[in-house]
Amino acid sequence: MTKDWVAKLGQSTVLDQCCKADLGDLTACDTCLHAGNKVHSRLMAIDGNHSHSTDCFDFIVLYVVGIANEFGPESDGTITCAFA
Repeated sequence: MTKDWVAKLGQSTVLDQCCKADLGDLTACDTCLHAGNKVHSRLMAIDGNHSHSTDCFDFIVLYVVGIANEFGPESDGTITCAFA
């Protein structure tokens, strides 16, 4: 995690709880997506510059795939969910 992420959102976010499971399960994927939207809204409120919206959401996806999800980027379920 970056210092900025931790400074703005803390050591643990809703992503860490909601995106940990096998995201090949559509219910888990949907739960993770909703968590991602919550974090995205929070980050956009902090930043205030909506031209950063896409980059911000992309960073959230990378965080989920690379850090929050216990199966990581090599999991078919994680990748399927990320591109759903």
